Amino acid sequence: GSILGESNIQQILPTMVAGLVYFSKNFKALAQSEMISSKPTDVLSIILAALTKILTISPEYVTKFIGVIIPSLLLLSSSTESSGMYIPKQLLVFQCLETIAKHTQARNSILREKDQVVAVLSALVDHPSM
Repeated sequence: GSILGESNIQQILPTMVAGLVYFSKNFKALAQSEMISSKPTDVLSIILAALTKILTISPEYVTKFIGVIIPSLLLLSSSTESSGMYIPKQLLVFQCLETIAKHTQARNSILREKDQVVAVLSALVDHPSM
């Protein structure tokens, strides 16, 4: 068990995943609005940090969401947003992906996404900004 409590984790997870999907699909607009307010991307940081923590302490709850989480993380990681403010979020995205990769219970879900992960991360490494 964790301080958060298992039932709380199970209740909050769908909302976190929905938030992650929302951010991954609307990232360009949010990055542009960051000049006005950093609150939306601060929320993204909280979601990513919480997801990484839950993956570490209670990975079994995340398994059924892996097929949604990985594509969302890939969309966020492949953002060409060059703002220095985005780099910490990108590091959280990578940390999340790494934690998922170590998650043995989700092996099959992870293997289904493997080609996509390799393609996106390879393109990212080859990106001129790197």
